[in-house]
Amino acid sequence: MRLSRWGIILGAILWGLGGCATDKEIKKGDQSQVHFQLGVSYLNEGDATRALGELLKAREFAPDDAEILNALGLAYFSKGSREEAIASFQKAIKCRADFSEACNNMGVVYLDQGEWDKAITCFEKALKNLLYQTPERARVNLGWAFFKKKDYSQAIGEFKQALVESPRFCLAHNYLGQAYMETSKYEDAIFEFRLTNKYCPQYVEVFLNLGLAYIKTGRAQEACINFNRAQQLGGEGEIARTAARYLKLLKCSPSDK
Repeated sequence: MRLSRWGIILGAILWGLGGCATDKEIKKGDQSQVHFQLGVSYLNEGDATRALGELLKAREFAPDDAEILNALGLAYFSKGSREEAIASFQKAIKCRADFSEACNNMGVVYLDQGEWDKAITCFEKALKNLLYQTPERARVNLGWAFFKKKDYSQAIGEFKQALVESPRFCLAHNYLGQAYMETSKYEDAIFEFRLTNKYCPQYVEVFLNLGLAYIKTGRAQEACINFNRAQQLGGEGEIARTAARYLKLLKCSPSDK
């Protein structure tokens, strides 16, 4: 479950990166931008090693370029070098105080380290910038930090605000459903999980969450249907294995599809 959720968050912080590469026109002889764009391309392809190499070269030519430093932080993080990632994000923010993307990304590293309060500070700083074009990303991460602190009331408020900012944001719907589960609001959770399913029908984790919610409301057949779907879509991953355990526990029929 943790790896699935983490994959979603990591994808979210990488969405904006492709735009960075096109924001700056490559000028003849501007080596920093040549290496920057190559690094971003490799990051988006999932090749963190080559990305890191190109972005380090870019930094040599432009050591105070905030976008290069932000991308370098992502490359370090993708390689598992969290302290180097944080240092790079901090320098990016020092170069550009209102750099919300870097604040958000640094918060995600703190989330990964279980440092919830530090993460919250980063996300709140990202959201102070009224020109931040994708506040729902930092907002849902802020809600998740509160969720991990077991402050479910605050988490629910942040997830709801993220949905005001982006009504079809599947991650926010799914996380809001999970918060409702923790507060025993099972019908509300089912409503949010079904919205997630509506907007993102291939979102595997939500089928598992729906199955769990239906168990809580005593609807075994609906639970079996969703566990079957989670197993089918989950491949060889943890979600599929978890769904298989519930299918066996509930003695679900293969016809419950």
